[in-house]
Amino acid sequence: MKLRQAKKIMKNFRTYSEMIWVYGSGRVEIACNRMCRYHSKTNEKFKKIYQLVNENPIAFAQAIRLISKNK
Repeated sequence: MKLRQAKKIMKNFRTYSEMIWVYGSGRVEIACNRMCRYHSKTNEKFKKIYQLVNENPIAFAQAIRLISKNK
């Protein structure tokens, strides 16, 4: 999937959550993975967060909860 297509799918999905019925969950997931790879290449912080999510999703969820409680 091209980056342009992935951006369009993710924009539409964020704007209208019902678009999952149009695109299908598989295509939205592929677009999400494509956008994550793109942002990992351009942003070092995003790359580290993405690696943590892939390695240990429970630890990531706990860290997000802890951060949101402190705000």
